[in-house]
Amino acid sequence: MLNINSFININDKINIYSIKKRKNADNNIYELIATCYYINPNITNKEELLILLYNPHKINCLTLSKYIININAEQINTYYNYYRILSIKNTLQLNNINNIYLTGKSFTKYPEIEKLNKLYNKIQTKGDIYILYEKDIVSISIKQNKNCPESNYSIYKFISLEESNELKSIFNKVLINNNTNINDRNSVNKIFYKRNNIYFNKLNEIIITNKQYIINRLIELLFSTSIKYKIYKFNGIEFELINRIELLETEFTEYIDYYINRSCAKMFYKLVIKYIQNKTIKNKIYRIEIRWKGSFTASPQFMAYLD
Repeated sequence: MLNINSFININDKINIYSIKKRKNADNNIYELIATCYYINPNITNKEELLILLYNPHKINCLTLSKYIININAEQINTYYNYYRILSIKNTLQLNNINNIYLTGKSFTKYPEIEKLNKLYNKIQTKGDIYILYEKDIVSISIKQNKNCPESNYSIYKFISLEESNELKSIFNKVLINNNTNINDRNSVNKIFYKRNNIYFNKLNEIIITNKQYIINRLIELLFSTSIKYKIYKFNGIEFELINRIELLETEFTEYIDYYINRSCAKMFYKLVIKYIQNKTIKNKIYRIEIRWKGSFTASPQFMAYLD
């Protein structure tokens, strides 16, 4: 067992638990926790984990200091529980690891990983961690919990330029009819709190017209089906290989129940996927939210959440 006093002065042990640091949302601490598991899968208590989080080794990470800033020692029980569940659910080989990269979604500064992904759509390269074995490489997408968005995609990239331009024109018409400035976010939001508006109605028509293409694209992006190397995902509950599936059935419809008790500028759809993985039939249900992320001048997004 590691000796905490060999890393932290005995007089500073209390301080390390009480320090509150500035958060950096781009470097999620759970990515570092998961990486620490593959560095040392034999940690047996929260104190050992905290030491490793502050003193990680044997990893390639150009933004390590930003991850460390995001450590909140008061959350160590939660961190250790996440580590412990990963240790139970993990199916990857723990021996003969040659290298580990903690890249987050920004892998382009790592030549070996950039080369690996250069032929792929960046949206599908979901890995936050890349583990290199002697003759293999795998990546892992890390989610803090199952409520985190699985992905977000621009709607205008799923439809034709003509359809996109038509929607943009209708959107501007809605603002003019309501005498609303596009920069007044609160006022624009309120307009779209009502599902029955000409923009959402037209968008639904376009989605129905392009339904099968949209289903295929969502599955391709959610499951990274074009990626040749194996991609795993851990969301604090499940550890699974995501890009080796045999699709059986799909369903994609607007789902009224998701609107209940919600006042927001969104549309809601339900995506049901039935597939075979490792000779086992599985079902996944996603709540697909259509909403603007950031400025209303941008395209609304397909935001996917596990239901």
